[in-house]
Amino acid sequence: MNDLIKDNGRINLKIDLKEMLVNFRLVQVRNFEKIPFVSNMSQDCRDQFEDDFINHIIKKKRNLIVTNIDSLSTEKRLKLYSCGLWLKELDDEKDIKYIYTNSYDVAIILNYKNHVTIISSTGHNVLKSAYKKLKELENKVCEFGKVCANEHYGYVSPVLKDCGLGFKITALMHVTWLKNFYSLSEENKEAEAAFDKVREDLYNRGYLVDKSYFAKHECEDFYEISSRFNYGVSEQELLDRFVEGLRSFVEMEEEAVGVSMYEIPEILEDSAYRTYGTLKYGRILGMMESVRHCANLRLGIKIKLPDWISLDLLNDIQNAAFSFDMSDDNYDVPAKRAEAVRKLLEGDNNAK
Repeated sequence: MNDLIKDNGRINLKIDLKEMLVNFRLVQVRNFEKIPFVSNMSQDCRDQFEDDFINHIIKKKRNLIVTNIDSLSTEKRLKLYSCGLWLKELDDEKDIKYIYTNSYDVAIILNYKNHVTIISSTGHNVLKSAYKKLKELENKVCEFGKVCANEHYGYVSPVLKDCGLGFKITALMHVTWLKNFYSLSEENKEAEAAFDKVREDLYNRGYLVDKSYFAKHECEDFYEISSRFNYGVSEQELLDRFVEGLRSFVEMEEEAVGVSMYEIPEILEDSAYRTYGTLKYGRILGMMESVRHCANLRLGIKIKLPDWISLDLLNDIQNAAFSFDMSDDNYDVPAKRAEAVRKLLEGDNNAK
């Protein structure tokens, strides 16, 4: 790609938001704590209420899967996170019901910190469809408020929808410049000060920046960018403002990748092409290897490698890599994961 660098100048790459975005997560929280019977119920009655609640939701939306949080494997949690349906703070929770669709687009977390948490997600930079799904599911949840007032439970309660509100948007993004900032800030004070200034500016503009759940598993290429000003504005306005504000992240990414392409083009190319070869011909593929390789493929798309894969194919590869619920300790899983990805890349006869 050296031939793209003209007159020793930097490359002005045009990066699109969709080339950085893994998923959007919309979270709506309704407060259980203010409903009188929650703290007053016996355990048997609480269990009965929970069962009735779940049955009510399943009748309204039939493609739901119900499980306990502590029964979800690490692999399953990473799969849910890659689809936008997992909150990393749930890792330490137990005995909480987790309900999600088999299409991985909406989920309900029941009685987490005395709340009902409703999540909707999308891998596209148009949030209207995800927001519509969230509101539809929320309405189904709130319909259960009529049951809450039933004498069956012995208490009269307000409707769920009137009991506390929290709406938050989070974008999981592949952001090269943030990783560089973090690394440099650990090495010298000047870089640390520069990073603190950028983070403060983003904070003042209404964004919280945090390392992703993947970073816990030694992959620091992804970051969560969340809305901070969630009050005093309508949900629709917040959606529009949030996406528009992400343009600043795209501009910073363009600058960072452009500088890297000027300084270390061979290293960037090598990382992307090595990943491509590994996925196309490899026989064993671990879960966290998959995260790293997806990051490298996304980088290859950003630097516009010729004859490169499409974003749609990248998303298919990611879905295939994360489609296995069993642990990698089962030898068959990494082998089957590698086979699923090879089929998508249509390697030569040996690869097939």
